[in-house]
Amino acid sequence: MQYHSLFLDSLASVLSHPALWLPLMLLFVYVLIRNNNLQELLLIFVLLFATVLLANQGIYILQSYFSPSTLSKTAVILALNYHREGVGLLAILIPAAPAVGIFLAFLVRHRNLMLCLAAWSLLNSWTRLYLSIVSPLEWGSEFIGELLLGSLMYILFLKLHKRINSSHLVRIHAVRTLTGYSEADVRLIVLGHALTFLLIAFLAFLS
Repeated sequence: MQYHSLFLDSLASVLSHPALWLPLMLLFVYVLIRNNNLQELLLIFVLLFATVLLANQGIYILQSYFSPSTLSKTAVILALNYHREGVGLLAILIPAAPAVGIFLAFLVRHRNLMLCLAAWSLLNSWTRLYLSIVSPLEWGSEFIGELLLGSLMYILFLKLHKRINSSHLVRIHAVRTLTGYSEADVRLIVLGHALTFLLIAFLAFLS
């Protein structure tokens, strides 16, 4: 029997709106554009797109093996809201959060950003579990599988990146991360995460 509370119900309801993450995603795109050349950008976006598609396909396959849990009335309402509000690209991106998160964490290599991406991934994954969209066993399988997928996609990025003949990964500087991203730009993303998390908590408290 899963524990439910008014605050957690409100938190899950707020998190079930994928558009909440849109400003943060646009900020991340901005930083990627600033810190990569055109070839690198195309490679990153293609691999991110492939990661999202493969993660969602993996989720679909897992759902065919696991039986859905019995939902409480509140969970049913929230789950329907999750699917109704989650439209377009954001709807397929959120379930793939762990895979996307670890790919971006390896790509940028910044401790604070890694923590933010971990929190983002866990929050979105927890929402699907709390709303009983997935069973605990299915959730665990999805999470581990997506972490492996994101890691493999980053390894593929490294292999393909060598063919671009770009110096991006070796632009080591005092104000850059190990993979050449501007510290100032990374701090901007971290700030965006912090503000988004505060907004989520505030909206959940008001609900």
